[in-house]
Formats: sequence, C-alpha cells, structure tokens
Amino acid sequence: MDNRTFHERFLDAKSQPSPLQVFLNEVAKVTYRNPQTIKKWATGEIEPDGAMKTLLAMHFGTSVDVLFPIPSENG
Repeated sequence: MDNRTFHERFLDAKSQPSPLQVFLNEVAKVTYRNPQTIKKWATGEIEPDGAMKTLLAMHFGTSVDVLFPIPSENG
C-alpha cells in the first residue's frame, strides 16, 4: 500500500517534467543547444541552420522538408 499523503502525491506529480519539458530536453540533448533555443525554433521565433535541420530530421526519422515546410505564398 502507498502511504503517501494527498499533499505528498501532489508534490510528486508537480515535480515531474511536463511532456513539453521532456520534448525540449530531448531535442536539446540531441542538438547540444539550450531548451530555450529549441522552444524558439518550435515557435518560429528563430530558425535552426541547415545542419541542425538535418540533424533533427534524422533524429525524428523524417525529411527536412516535412519537419520544416516552406510556407506557401497563399497563406
């Protein structure tokens, strides 16, 4: 039987990383970049260079074109 209090369970859950944090840390580990940089790549604030795009495509098992599509002129 688990004898932790409700509050202890809350604190345990609170201390776990969110899925977003897990993703950012995973990509940061692969690219040797800061998780904040990864977040900026994901939000479009900055764009990774070609080598990083290739590395990420390899990591995720897809192509650069799929991972980083060129926006169409029509929106």
